[in-house]
Amino acid sequence: MYITSATVTYGRNVQLRQYHNFHPEITLTANLEDGDELDEVFALLWEKAKTEVQREILYLVDAYKAKEQKGTG
Repeated sequence: MYITSATVTYGRNVQLRQYHNFHPEITLTANLEDGDELDEVFALLWEKAKTEVQREILYLVDAYKAKEQKGTG
């Protein structure tokens, strides 16, 4: 078998307060080239996916807190 690509999907559920939830998620795909190690590619994809989802969570939490402080939430 010859594997030509690797795909990961990572997401997290975040509850800011009751009934205020969000689920940021990302799917990343890498096309493999000769000499690529599948385990290394997956490790890189997982790390990138986790980093990007965490970045989105921090952005959304900050935006939610700012909205709450203004009294519009």
